[in-house]
Amino acid sequence: MWAFRIAVMLFATWLICSVSHANSADSSQEPESAAIENPIGELTLGQALALTLRQNPSLAAYSWDIRAAEAREIQARLRPNPELSIQVEDLRLQSGPGVTSKRFGLSSPLTSETQTITTPSGDIAVPIFRRGFVPEYERTRETGSESGLREAEITLSLSQLIELGGKRGKRINVAKREQAVAAWDYEVARADVLANAAKAFYEVVATQERLRLATALADLAQQVQDTVRARVDAGKVSPIELSKVEVEAGVVRIGVERTRRELDAARISLVSYWGATSATFTNAIGQFDETQAIPPLDELGQQLETVPDLSRWMAEVDLREAAIELERANAKPDVTVTLGFRSTGLGARDQQAYGLTGEGNFGYSQSTVRPHDSREQSLVLGASIPLPLFHRNQGRIREAEYMALKASAQRRATQVQVGATLAARYSVLEAAHIEASTLRSDVLPKAQEAFEATNEGYLQGKFGLLDVLFAQRSLFDARSQLLDAQSRYYQYLADVERLTGQALFAIPETNESHEEQP
Repeated sequence: MWAFRIAVMLFATWLICSVSHANSADSSQEPESAAIENPIGELTLGQALALTLRQNPSLAAYSWDIRAAEAREIQARLRPNPELSIQVEDLRLQSGPGVTSKRFGLSSPLTSETQTITTPSGDIAVPIFRRGFVPEYERTRETGSESGLREAEITLSLSQLIELGGKRGKRINVAKREQAVAAWDYEVARADVLANAAKAFYEVVATQERLRLATALADLAQQVQDTVRARVDAGKVSPIELSKVEVEAGVVRIGVERTRRELDAARISLVSYWGATSATFTNAIGQFDETQAIPPLDELGQQLETVPDLSRWMAEVDLREAAIELERANAKPDVTVTLGFRSTGLGARDQQAYGLTGEGNFGYSQSTVRPHDSREQSLVLGASIPLPLFHRNQGRIREAEYMALKASAQRRATQVQVGATLAARYSVLEAAHIEASTLRSDVLPKAQEAFEATNEGYLQGKFGLLDVLFAQRSLFDARSQLLDAQSRYYQYLADVERLTGQALFAIPETNESHEEQP
């Protein structure tokens, strides 16, 4: 009966463990990946950033880090499992040896006889005692212990580790701090990806403007070429001037094709931020307008304390402080309590005895000693605690303290780096703003006026062809320089917005040109 009870308990334990493992395996299914959304038609900056936020492959990878941190908190909340153990002692493969005892000796029994003595008074019975030596022999045999489990001692015990020192609460606190660090890692990556996507969008808009400008320059070169051809046909200028114009027009057409290829590359670079490999949108909606003055550097510097880069390291410092508390708690020993059931076998013994008594009689006897029950049942109680004589978790505690100091140093280094980067980006952003403003308000109007006057004078025969080509090149160089300054302005603006964590200005969403074609 006892063996059946033990088998039932072991089977129940195995069944519980199997069901728990099956449930944990079913809950670890990966979700199916969604189809990539790639826009068709016109594309705005807001649409590009929204697609990047939803579909960027790097950000999707960070989301698994957050889920893994949540899983670590679930694990930290779990208490230690009880331990079920079974121990079998005195398990014999064969019966034990029997015990045989022999006794041989001499006994001196006292015998008495009655002798009758005749006296004048009559007969008197007088007892006479005699002592002699008589040999005795006795042989006794007792069977040994039985084989198998009949006389084995079986102990079935259940042990439970009891954590002391608040280890579970401190472990949960560390897991929560890890979640915070993982969340801030995602925010840092999110800010980087969105800033780079915005810069890629600005590059597409700038390249579209460069292509428009190069196309306008090619059209103008064609107009000049037609004008020179008409003058050559009229015999007013030498055919050599027509050859010069044709060379200039060919160079411009090569520039148009090169800019078109650069636009294709910029479009592919942009769509890669939302996981696409080919650009299906037709046009990026945006026009570089007049650049705006940015707030003072001191005002922007006040916002650095809340940026994701520094917040991430503040969370790291909190995590390391919590890790110190956990390692100090781990230095305190835990108690293990044990409750068990012990069954001890009580085997039967057979005895045989025979021998020769002092009276000369021969005797033989056989008996069996059998206990009332075949097994003896008892309870086992116990408790154990390690003695912290040598291992008191000293190394782990010191390691946690050093890691906390490292996190504080990295936070200070990040603060200095972010501040220096902001100052550098602010300087080049301000320079781009000044350059764009000067080109738009001063240089470009004069270049436009000079080109129109030179072209009119050439038609009237006042200027030569080189003067027209020089004025044309100067005008488009000024427009190209303005476009480059505006492009750098928005690129640096994206960097400043990334560092400060807030949007300062937005690019106008229009596809209309603000510049008149010559």
